[in-house]
Amino acid sequence: MSVDIFHKALDFTLRWEGYKSDDKLDSGGRTIFGIASKFYPEEVNAMWDLPIEQAKLIAEKIYYTHYWLAGSCDDMPDKTSIVHFDACVNCGLHQADKWLQEVIGVIDDGVIGSKTIAAMNNHVAGYGDDILASLLLKERELFYHFLVKRNPTQEKFLKGWLNRVHDLGKFING
Repeated sequence: MSVDIFHKALDFTLRWEGYKSDDKLDSGGRTIFGIASKFYPEEVNAMWDLPIEQAKLIAEKIYYTHYWLAGSCDDMPDKTSIVHFDACVNCGLHQADKWLQEVIGVIDDGVIGSKTIAAMNNHVAGYGDDILASLLLKERELFYHFLVKRNPTQEKFLKGWLNRVHDLGKFING
């Protein structure tokens, strides 16, 4: 997997995450480039008043280490890695890993290991990267609808989440 694919994935994700946000209804809390203070309080506080380019470099390092590598995106085919990375960022690694495992038919423990990678490679060999990426997008879309049914306070985010998923589908196929 090339670093170019990571940067392509990051460009898409940052376009949707934006620069700074401090929405009281956002369960992640205050964010900068999508890095949530709920999970990275020290980093967000340190980045908040930095010039935009310096803050973006710190965000890029966090994304590469804590989402791209931690999500095993470097072991995936291009389209699947981009979709999986964005899911890791937007929904968390554990949830994104479970979706991948569900779609390829392995135990969905939320941890990607050698069995998951082997099953993913078999799935891609049989159906292709396009199909796997599309199935992951469908899982994510269904999840958002379920999330809003379970927690109606999140409904204000549903349209944006669904638009992001649809845009991601266009992005990987464009």
